[in-house]
Amino acid sequence: PAARAPVVAAAADAAGAGAAGDDASNKPARRTGDFIIGKGPEEEKEAEKLPFLAMCLNKFCFMLQLPEPLKKFTLPCQIAMWFSMYMVYNLISKQLLNVLPAPMSLHSAFNLICVTCSMLTLAAVETARGNGMKLKELVSVDAGRAWRQGVLHATTHAASMAAIGGASLCYAHTAKASEPIFSALLAVFVFGKKLSLKIWMSLLPIVGGVAWASMGKGGGGIDAQVAYALTAALICSSTLAFHQASIKGSLKDEAGATPVAGSPLRVYARALLLAAPVAFGFAVAMESSMWANAPAMLASAATAMGGTNVLAGAVLLGGVSFFLYNQLALICLDSLTPLSSSIGNVMKRVFVVAVSVTLMGGAVTDQQLQGFGLAMVGVAAYSLASKSAPSQDKADPPAAKPATVAA
Repeated sequence: PAARAPVVAAAADAAGAGAAGDDASNKPARRTGDFIIGKGPEEEKEAEKLPFLAMCLNKFCFMLQLPEPLKKFTLPCQIAMWFSMYMVYNLISKQLLNVLPAPMSLHSAFNLICVTCSMLTLAAVETARGNGMKLKELVSVDAGRAWRQGVLHATTHAASMAAIGGASLCYAHTAKASEPIFSALLAVFVFGKKLSLKIWMSLLPIVGGVAWASMGKGGGGIDAQVAYALTAALICSSTLAFHQASIKGSLKDEAGATPVAGSPLRVYARALLLAAPVAFGFAVAMESSMWANAPAMLASAATAMGGTNVLAGAVLLGGVSFFLYNQLALICLDSLTPLSSSIGNVMKRVFVVAVSVTLMGGAVTDQQLQGFGLAMVGVAAYSLASKSAPSQDKADPPAAKPATVAA
């Protein structure tokens, strides 16, 4: 009996643990649901008591939860807000650059507003989830890729601001439609992929549309203003291809591999935080000579806008819309297929140009509209060709587990 006692006790403990496990498995899981701001808080831990602030933020996140019958509209709502904020950002930026021709300084100001909004949003969500992530961990782990994303983010959007200020919105978006060209070159020469003939053929309308929109009236040469906007747009498109590849890598990392793995909020917060000093450096390097006349420039811009409060409100609205459209784009990118994401990028440009021309009376020529339409057809064809004929590596990859190959 003495020898059998430990065995009996162990069996009783195992039976008790199994019963507890059955009770836990039969207990219905608490569903967090879909949230308009992205993935909602993790399931509450009943054994853990949250602080008062975390509890309040948790309740606020649940207030943003859609009712059960409307949850299927979560993604369409996110896409609608993404397009709307993108339109607001473009129109506000163009309006400000018309009266304050300092794209690098304006971009630096927008980036500071974005950092503030992003840090507050991240702090609220992380507090609601009960996570104890530190800011130092966010930027110190995987620092090489983090700084690369920050530099690429700052370069992409600074060049985009320069393109918007150098020409009409229609032409700026036509030139920025050259992004698939750089994505294809990146896939071939950096990632060693083989692209099908259909993909290369789909790039021809993009090249033709950008070239036709860039030419002067009657097929003449490119003037200096258009050349400036074209150069800025090409820089924007080339760095955006690298930036998106790096961002997608961070989003697809296994959970726990890095502090930002799989979290659009953390990925964007880290990129913005490290982009801020780079954006300020661009402003210092390229526009510091203008800062001596800053009071006169600001006074003139305030007069043209209708007052100092209107100018400050426009800058604030531009920064907030800049943050929201980028954050929502990352959230949608995490939910959409690559083809749907590409089509969404085409549609957002069509949406902005249509609103700018029809409702806001934006300056545009028939030739620029023709070039824009041709380039958008090329971008759509590129997206369809990429979906129907996926790229292949030049060399066969070594044998690996299916999960590794998929990643």
